[in-house]
Amino acid sequence: LVPLSSRGSELLAASKELRERYRHEAPCGWTEQKVMQHCEQEVTVEEMAELLLRPPLDVAGIRSILRTLQETRTQLPRGRFLLMRDNLSALKPHQPPDLARDLSDVCGALYEIQYVDLMAELRAELSELDGERDKVQEKLKDAIHLYERAVAKGDVVEVERAHRQLIAARYEFVNACAKLMHQILGEDMASQESGFAAEMEALRRDAADSISRFAEALHERRQAFRNDLHNCDKKRLEEDGNHQKCLEVYNAEERETAAQIGQIVEQKKKLVEELRQKARELRDITLKQKEMVEAQVRAKRAEEERVTAYNEFVNMEEQQKHRLLRCLAYFDGMEELTADLRSYVDEMVTRIPQQNLRQVLDQLNDIEAEVFMNAYGGFVSCCGELTVKKMHRLDTLERQARLLEHNRDSAMESLDPNMSNYRLELDDIIEQMKGVSGVINALNATQDAGEQLFQSVEKGVLAKYERSGTPFVHPLQEYGIKSVEERNRFVDRSMHYVENEERKVLEKRNVLNRMRQAVEEDEAATESAIRNLPAAPEY
Repeated sequence: LVPLSSRGSELLAASKELRERYRHEAPCGWTEQKVMQHCEQEVTVEEMAELLLRPPLDVAGIRSILRTLQETRTQLPRGRFLLMRDNLSALKPHQPPDLARDLSDVCGALYEIQYVDLMAELRAELSELDGERDKVQEKLKDAIHLYERAVAKGDVVEVERAHRQLIAARYEFVNACAKLMHQILGEDMASQESGFAAEMEALRRDAADSISRFAEALHERRQAFRNDLHNCDKKRLEEDGNHQKCLEVYNAEERETAAQIGQIVEQKKKLVEELRQKARELRDITLKQKEMVEAQVRAKRAEEERVTAYNEFVNMEEQQKHRLLRCLAYFDGMEELTADLRSYVDEMVTRIPQQNLRQVLDQLNDIEAEVFMNAYGGFVSCCGELTVKKMHRLDTLERQARLLEHNRDSAMESLDPNMSNYRLELDDIIEQMKGVSGVINALNATQDAGEQLFQSVEKGVLAKYERSGTPFVHPLQEYGIKSVEERNRFVDRSMHYVENEERKVLEKRNVLNRMRQAVEEDEAATESAIRNLPAAPEY
């Protein structure tokens, strides 16, 4: 009993040492996954790792490049531009993977399109039709040389054949020019799916979509990180409150337990002398002491376990908050870059040369309209020349037919033995007239086809003359005046021949009438003489 009484001080020292030195071993149940679940984190560890492992972005450098491309008014040297575009490729790891087109590609294309040769692009789209027109133009040159050689030889049949070939070649050339004008006017090159204008529209659409998607993705991810940071702070406050409450409860219990142990030790000292008489009481007190000590140990262990868990949570929460702050700092930098990107795209989209494309289209239309009118004017002149010749020929054949009809009628009345020859000649003349009429009809149909081609591109031609301020004169109207003058000269020259011819016909008719009248008078006189003869005497 004496050692038992003396061990009270050791027990108090051990109790004090327990309070001061005991700590629960770590870890104490918290893992990174549990912390993220407890803090209701939306962003996964992989997403944060991917974001933090991205190469650092030189935001100031990117913004400087964008300002340089945006503010320059002259084309940069090619090498410098390529270097700046390569530097813009640093945006690629930081943009959403579902972008239709890389931001560096879009920014470079928006700059390059400012200095594109629009006329060269449009000419490239029309290269196929230009090739066809060049072939037809070579064919037209050959037809012109053939016609000139035929005129030099003087063979009428060969000249007419070459003239028809020249008309056909000129019509093909006019048709080729009209096709090219249709490509410019009718189909509207600005709305073609595979043309340069479509490429500009696709670039404008890709630029707007890319910057919008980039800004939306940046805002969404930034908001997710902000929400996670807010949840971390919220859970930290909750855990801090719980920790403080538990700490206060434990300290109160600890003070009470320590006081009770001290009291028990003092009571034990007092009762040691009485233990001999109060063994049962001593045993109860000892058991109670044991229970209280064990309770203290259990409470201390539980509290230290809780404190260790709390400290572990605080450390992990601090790490999570540090990562979130780094991510938010990244998004703050990207937010500034997004504003510059949006400003760059908005301004550069407005500088896409839509109006220049319209002006170049008008310029191209004027060039092709001039080529078309030259070709169409030559076609009208060529057709008109042959038509006038055939009209003259038809007039001549009609006069010959009238003369042969008169000769045939006169031969029938006078029983001229050449009457059958007149019939044959008249039939031959009529066949020639039919052939000439067929040629005239074919020429008229060819001119109508050419006029249809002109009407199909008339809008572009009139627009060209309106822009140049030159009054428009239709080639048919211009050549019609010349053909009327030539027709009048032909009529004036032929009137002398016609008047002489009609005078001779009239003289022949008068002679025939006089001869017919003389014959009738002779017949009447003969009949009268026969009636007036005396009757023969009867025997």
